[in-house]
This record gives sequence, structure tokens and C-alpha cells, in this order.
Amino acid sequence: MEIKGQVTDHADAKAKAAQRWVKAVNRLGQHGAWRYLLVTDPGVLGKALNDYTAAHWDEGQFEWGIAGR
Repeated sequence: MEIKGQVTDHADAKAKAAQRWVKAVNRLGQHGAWRYLLVTDPGVLGKALNDYTAAHWDEGQFEWGIAGR
């Protein structure tokens, strides 16, 4: 998940790179299932997570954690 207050051309390139990274990690298959979610308003973070989870629930098991742990 990435929380951004302002989406610029640079941020768009960064998001696309993050999406490619997620696909590569998932293809490797050794670190669980990863997803990428960009949230532009921290005030709607909870709703964004709920909406994303509901929309993608059937794609597989969700694993919640903190990267690097």
C-alpha cells in the first residue's frame, strides 16, 4: 500500500514500477501473495482497504503483514 497526497507524473511511474515488482514477487512464489494499492487520501484508507479486499477476495487468500518482518 502506498499513501500519496499528490499524484504526479513521477508518482505514476513509481506506481507502475511497484506494480511490476508485485507481479515479479508473486511470480517467484516464495513470499506469499502481494497486492499493490495506491491511496491518495489517508482519510479514506479504511474504506479503500475494505473495498479492495471485497473486490479481490475471490482471487486468493489475503495475508496481512508488515514488509521486512
